[in-house]
Amino acid sequence: MGFGCLGLTSAYNSPLDDDAGIAVIAHAFHRGVTFFDTSDVYGPHTNEILLGKALKQLPREQIGELKKLVDGKVKYIGLSEASPDTINAMEV
Repeated sequence: MGFGCLGLTSAYNSPLDDDAGIAVIAHAFHRGVTFFDTSDVYGPHTNEILLGKALKQLPREQIGELKKLVDGKVKYIGLSEASPDTINAMEV
């Protein structure tokens, strides 16, 4: 199960402070969420920093990394607005 993190730091409302954002992420995790969808444009980078702070307080090995999904459930990864440098830097 996944959780879209956009609303934590932008777009739909004012950004949550760190404590509130971490509490939301922890609550989602304890309800079964192991995949947190984020992007560097949700801030920029504010979303990833907040998620990183939350992950330090959770059992990191239980979170759904993209690599784990590719190794098990996902056949392809889609990129949105990727630059040539981004595509060239990816491992195939």
